[in-house]
This record gives sequence, structure tokens and C-alpha cells, in this order.
Amino acid sequence: MKREESILCDLNGRIVGHILHADLGDQILLIHNPENAKEIRDVLSTGIPWNEDVQVSAGDGAVHRLIIVGKNPGRVIIGLGIVANELEKGHWTEFFDSMISLSSQTDEYTAFEMLVPTRLLQSIKEGLETNGGSQGDADSWLALQSLTGNIDISVESTNQIPFELGFANLIDLKKGCYPGQEIHARMESRGIQARVGRCLKSEEKIPQGKSRFSEGKRIEILCSHRLGDTWLSYCLISTKLDVNGEISIEASDSTITATFV
Repeated sequence: MKREESILCDLNGRIVGHILHADLGDQILLIHNPENAKEIRDVLSTGIPWNEDVQVSAGDGAVHRLIIVGKNPGRVIIGLGIVANELEKGHWTEFFDSMISLSSQTDEYTAFEMLVPTRLLQSIKEGLETNGGSQGDADSWLALQSLTGNIDISVESTNQIPFELGFANLIDLKKGCYPGQEIHARMESRGIQARVGRCLKSEEKIPQGKSRFSEGKRIEILCSHRLGDTWLSYCLISTKLDVNGEISIEASDSTITATFV
């Protein structure tokens, strides 16, 4: 089964939801940030043609997403009957009533992604712990994603422009007609991108939202997550600014020193 991600947008070309797909044949399982559940279902239902019968159901809380990450996480999943070398990036492999995919592979770590129904969650977690796994902080994984310039589906990206978040690969202007398509086509043809995503490293958490640094320059912090003793933040900054090295961000009640990674 193919593993895919997609985005839903509004008429202004801004993101409504960032979605992970699992194709189940005559059904599609969609995993997304729970805060956007209603908006995502509304957009999906409005896109159903008048001559087709498509049912959009709420499955909130029915399936859990697990990330198994480490230097050699294959030894942790082998006890579940899963051979790490047989897993592929971009494809789901079924085991029991669950699914697993190779999510990331670098020189520093390998990550697997699981989709597990609620009724199996406890037994799967116990199986992972029996084979040497330990439950960590979700922040660590999200920080690693920021470091590699990726936006996880759990990160709030509503109202953002897809191109600014590096989601150009999720936009297909030739595929039918969708909300915001005209805006996206105009942006692509003009080659205009106001902001670009960057990663910041700091010793304290940078508040989410828009801030200023260095003589009034603007920056927007999309998310900030802890990895060990360091905070890694994914931010959006103007493409007109050539900024590297250390900056001082004006938070609400303090000034935070951060460094572009």
C-alpha cells in the first residue's frame, strides 16, 4: 500500500489541513492534526461530485500513530515479526491489523511510522518495550523533523502558504480542480515566494507566532520542540533577507538568542 501525504486548501490557497493517507481499497484512512478535524471533513464533503456517493466518517481516537526512532530501531520491531530491511519508504506494510512504513533514514538515526488501532495499542507498546524500546517525548521527533526541514502532520500549519512550507511537491496543478488552484497557479507562474522555512537553535523555547529581530525584521515561529538540552524551532523568514548565524528575537517579556542551523 502506498503511503502519501496531501494538503487541503481554502479558496485563498492557504492550508486547511495536512493529511497522511493509508489506502485501504474501497476506503481511505486519513490521519491529521485533531484540531483541524471539522474543517477537513467539511472541505472533503464539499468536494464530492453530485453523482457519486462518498461517506466521510469521523474516526477520531480510533487509530494511533507511533514513531519508532533510534540508531537501530529494527531490533525493537523484530519481536513483532517485522523485518526492518523489508520496509520501504513511501509504502505501508501490514502486520496484525496495523501498518508500518520506513519514515526516515539518515546517518544519525532511522525512523519507522506505525498506524495502530486503539484496541492493539497497549499490546504493541508492550511488545516494543520488551524488545528494548522505551517511550520518549514526542518533542524529540518533531525537533528532528524541524532540523531536516520537514513539517510533521501534527504541527499546526493552518492558514499557511504551501510553497513557503516546502509543500510544492504536494501540489498538482494538472489534477482536476481544487480550492485555491488559481492562486497556486499564479504563484507558480510568477515564481513568487514571500517567505522560506528555516531552522533555529536556542537554549530556551521560542514562543510560537510572529516576532521581530534585528532592527524590526519579522520572523514567524511555526513550532518549537526540545531535543536534549536544545530547542529547535521551524520558522518562516522573508526571502529578501540574507540572514545567517546568531540573531536576537524579541519575545513578549524577554530577548531570546537563537542561531540558524
